Amino acid sequence: MKKIFKYSFLLAMLVIAVAGCKKDDPENSKFSPPVWIHGEWEWAYSDDIKSLITNYKFTSNDVIATYIVSDMPYSPAILTFSEIGKSSHATAMETVKADEIYEITVILLTSELEYKTVSRFKKGDGTYIDYTNDSPVATKLTKK
Repeated sequence: MKKIFKYSFLLAMLVIAVAGCKKDDPENSKFSPPVWIHGEWEWAYSDDIKSLITNYKFTSNDVIATYIVSDMPYSPAILTFSEIGKSSHATAMETVKADEIYEITVILLTSELEYKTVSRFKKGDGTYIDYTNDSPVATKLTKK
């Protein structure tokens, strides 16, 4: 439950931070996910109170995350990671490790808050990838 609140809070802050960003040519994106992760991946969580669906779409030049939280007023929220870096309040960086791990680090800066989160995607067998976000426990994202 705490994890859902944390994701919802971070998501709301990121949506606010990038809402005013202008759209630029996607070819100028600083993101270049490895080929093995290209495509759409999904994770679904549900309990008696809330549900959370997270979809990631990896292209040759961007990462797009869609978050659907059952009781969040801005749901679904769509984050395009190349746009995050264009905000004065947030940065997003990618790292590829040993051709089997892809990481995205997001840092949110406001006058009251500095928040850093790392999303880590580890290559699976082609039908899934392991996903962690500030937690040692991996969640499987399945290929759509």
